[in-house]
Amino acid sequence: MFKCSFRTLKEELTKLTQLKKQSLIRGIADHEGNKKQIAEIFERVNQAREQLVVCICTAIIIIHVSLLRLFSW
Repeated sequence: MFKCSFRTLKEELTKLTQLKKQSLIRGIADHEGNKKQIAEIFERVNQAREQLVVCICTAIIIIHVSLLRLFSW
């Protein structure tokens, strides 16, 4: 699950970098289209971030429970 979130974050940040490079070339002509694309990218980045937080919390809970079991003898 971590790989999925990291992959999404990497892909979306790469898209933002590409948009930045393209916007410098194209100028203001496609500004509105870029705004929509950027908003969509940030939405996917946010979703991936939320998934990552859930994964990390789940991992912490699993480790905590495992340690409790290990040391409660």
